[in-house]
Amino acid sequence: MGKTDAGYVVVNTNRFVCHSRTKFGKAAAPDILRSLGVADESQLKIAGMLFFAKNISRFMRHAQMTAVAYKGTEKVYIYDRRDVRDDLLAQLNGAMAFLQRHLNIRSEIRGVNRHDIPELPLEALREAVVNALMHRDYSETGTQKIGKNRGQSACCDVPFFGKRRV
Repeated sequence: MGKTDAGYVVVNTNRFVCHSRTKFGKAAAPDILRSLGVADESQLKIAGMLFFAKNISRFMRHAQMTAVAYKGTEKVYIYDRRDVRDDLLAQLNGAMAFLQRHLNIRSEIRGVNRHDIPELPLEALREAVVNALMHRDYSETGTQKIGKNRGQSACCDVPFFGKRRV
């Protein structure tokens, strides 16, 4: 497949097929990638790199996500940080794991069962992170930042699109 680690592309292609529940039969990874329009006969296109290449920063130095947790609201003191330089699904999963780790959780007892309720709906956070990753301008330099301030809601800083709060 050209410039990328072919073994990783095959693994990611298989993971994609499983997650998407798409029927490709016994097609080989290069055929699947070409049918998705993310590769040509010799190499992955940019979308193919974003979704299927390991360590994207080898090809696109700025296509990474940084998750940051700040102490207070001033964005001065960082108490936790995680950089994800792999494909977009890994960035999404890394951001969600980071945000879940830093969300405040309240518990309600219903009968004999305890129900944990995050301060923000996980579905809304996932939508915000997906939107931030999908609508980012990958031709511009800069890192996708997903952050959580203590005492405030989570936010996604999208370069050149301003700040979105969820």
